[in-house]
Amino acid sequence: MKPFKHGAWPVLFFLLLDLFSFASSRSGMTWKELHLKSGQSLWASSELVKKSNDRSVRYSVKNIFDGKSGTCWAEGVKGDGRGENITIVVNKDISAIGIINGNAKNVDIFKKNNRIKKLSGFLFIAFTAPGLVSETDSNLYFMKTSKTCTLELLDSPARQYFEFPVTAEAQHRFREQAMEDLILDHPFLFGQIEKELGVRKAMQGAERKQYDNDFFAAYAIYGLVVEIVEVYPGSTYRDTCISEIEIEMI
Repeated sequence: MKPFKHGAWPVLFFLLLDLFSFASSRSGMTWKELHLKSGQSLWASSELVKKSNDRSVRYSVKNIFDGKSGTCWAEGVKGDGRGENITIVVNKDISAIGIINGNAKNVDIFKKNNRIKKLSGFLFIAFTAPGLVSETDSNLYFMKTSKTCTLELLDSPARQYFEFPVTAEAQHRFREQAMEDLILDHPFLFGQIEKELGVRKAMQGAERKQYDNDFFAAYAIYGLVVEIVEVYPGSTYRDTCISEIEIEMI
């Protein structure tokens, strides 16, 4: 990811949204099973593929991190793409986000395609265990926060910057609570981890802290999901696009 450049801060709107209705954990947080390819750190719910003669062009989610404002991700479903999302694994605390809205190749193309008016985002952490990982995919338990922030974007191809609304301390608490919930809600899963790392409750102080660090490094991924909530309509096409996303990590 590129170094983050600070600029003006657009207004952030905060909403409490119940985006999913999965089984609740004892802390009230929710779990979802996630099937993830080995080593995957970026994916989208859909990608637009356009065919012209014998050639196909894919508007891949990888384009949002290629450093080029002339390439973009476009969702690939019918309609305006509301509810389509991008998942980004960072494994570090997030402090700010930068976005180039729409297809910013040029002003004409920018106006022809949908741009994002409102974008929601939430943190997630997902856990796996020995025996659940193969060369092709990993079965992971997916957790999200109940708090979702909603960013309101300007209808402009210029870079826009947002301070992340969850403090580093709150992000740490989220991960710690997620681990405690995993132990309580999925004891068999955590038992497989303890076979590799040792019994957690037998450790205290610095030893416990190192244990937790090893656990997160080996069996967890942490990141951000952003989702299309509302769009500025394009004059010609209904494809909703994002050209670039930058994430500043602490």
